[in-house]
Amino acid sequence: MSDNARNRSDRITIKTLADVDFSDLKCCWCEAFSDYDVPLQASEEELKIRLAQDSYSPQLSVGAFDSDRLIGFWLTGLRTTNAELVGYDAGTAVIPEFRGRGVSNLLSEYLDKLLLREGVSKYILEVFCENNVALSLYRKKGFKVVDKVDTFRTEPYPCIDIENISEFSISECTLDEVYANHANLLDFTPTWQNSWEALHAVQSSTISIVIKDGEEIVGYAIYQPVLRRIAQIGIAPHADQQKIMRQIINYFRSKSPIQDKLEMVNVQPKSSIPALLKQHGIDCFISLYVMERRIEKAFFHEN
Repeated sequence: MSDNARNRSDRITIKTLADVDFSDLKCCWCEAFSDYDVPLQASEEELKIRLAQDSYSPQLSVGAFDSDRLIGFWLTGLRTTNAELVGYDAGTAVIPEFRGRGVSNLLSEYLDKLLLREGVSKYILEVFCENNVALSLYRKKGFKVVDKVDTFRTEPYPCIDIENISEFSISECTLDEVYANHANLLDFTPTWQNSWEALHAVQSSTISIVIKDGEEIVGYAIYQPVLRRIAQIGIAPHADQQKIMRQIINYFRSKSPIQDKLEMVNVQPKSSIPALLKQHGIDCFISLYVMERRIEKAFFHEN
């Protein structure tokens, strides 16, 4: 490291994001993710939805600052689940020019102490399966793999032929109606960002539909037009799932103001959904491990 780089590293301070303007966070987000192979750029509206969906807590999120400039962050979502406080990694990144200087470690160490002080008992994150460096670091910090999920994407939005499926009808409804009456059609447990609590936080920016075969409800789906993302799909196992999926995709296409992509994130491989997505040209884009660790005093004393 050059003397200039070392001097700049010495100026880095770590603190929470409680008093950071959203515009500064967005600027750092876009710069920090600018060179990622996985597209993570976001407009102001998209980032606000993503953070609300993740239950973002500025008070439990930390940033690295070079003087007054935010140059890296570790964002935390916070929820109470089964009477315990649970944290979630809503985004971690450092802008390119400050990488390789220990900024991530500084963020992690500060966050660990903050989580312990605030009584957070479990922390969850997702990491790309092929990111061996990150996997090794997380394992050293006590994280364990608890699940594997896949993200599906196609660019641009597929144009689906819906000939000969007129026997199905679609009607829009509220998110609460879907949750109360049709959640049993979902054949896997959604991860943090697609849970019912997450979607309820951003329900004004979602479209919920039910699919009927005559008078019988045989499916539902929840779409986020700003993100061009299907959050959940549940289809009855006895129904013609392929035709229903075709009609869902086509319906949401008509509701999307931008048709540059369509994606569905964090789908469990054991679900029926991956095969249906692939049949319609929406392929697995990236696989991730879901990792968890307990936040315990003993762990910090030992490390």
